Amino acid sequence: MKDEKFAIVFSHEFDTTHVFAKLAESGIIKDTSLIFDLSEENSPRVLSNIATIDSHIATLNSHGFSLSTYYCRVNEHDFTGSLKKSLIF
Repeated sequence: MKDEKFAIVFSHEFDTTHVFAKLAESGIIKDTSLIFDLSEENSPRVLSNIATIDSHIATLNSHGFSLSTYYCRVNEHDFTGSLKKSLIF
């Protein structure tokens, strides 16, 4: 179908190398939403991951993709609450 949209969800504590490998192997289509569950704490790792992902996605979008990124900031100690928060995207 022409109007189909896809989303890929990455949970917190991911390594950005894993994200880029998964994107390469998944055969993403041009109009895909990427949802990243990240700790609500602004740790250096979280901030670094966001900057790295934003840079990589900007590069892909400059080559014809139309990828959207959403950062869902979750409490990593509250699985149920975090899952509910992730599902609203």
